[in-house]
Amino acid sequence: TTTLLVIFAIVVALFIFIGVLLTKIIAGSLNKAKEMMQKLSAGNLSHRLNFTTTDEIGQMGNAMDEMADNLKQKIDMMFSIAGGDLSVNVKNYSNEDEITPGLNKIVETLSALEKEINMLNNAGQNGDLQVRGAVEKFSGVYANLIKGINEMLNSVLHPITEGAEVLEVMSTGNLTARMK
Repeated sequence: TTTLLVIFAIVVALFIFIGVLLTKIIAGSLNKAKEMMQKLSAGNLSHRLNFTTTDEIGQMGNAMDEMADNLKQKIDMMFSIAGGDLSVNVKNYSNEDEITPGLNKIVETLSALEKEINMLNNAGQNGDLQVRGAVEKFSGVYANLIKGINEMLNSVLHPITEGAEVLEVMSTGNLTARMK
């Protein structure tokens, strides 16, 4: 019976040792994951867990690394768009992706704005100074930009129109006509 008690005590001590060891391993991995999430929430996308295990903790770590990689790609796309590159290929990572539709809307709106401004530029180069941008196609600051361009064209065109009217009167021999 003494031998059984010693074996039982050794087995219990072994189980306790294994339990403590597993707890430290799991707690260490979870602590690393918590630290990564804190860094992500602070905007730091450079930290990776690089877990090598294939258990649930390893799968969670790999999913977190993949999330950070995907977010970093989206941030890089945002910088490209902000730099004027509207040819970026923004792809959905899943049907639940809520970021990509927003990026695509930004690209779509900026592309439409570029098209509208190019249309105004082409009309001006072709001498058609009566063409104006369609403010109603846009909202917010984008509508204000088109409205501002339209107002600038009106301001530039006003003295030209007035000068043409004065010249037309003068062409009839009336040299008293003046610009207002």
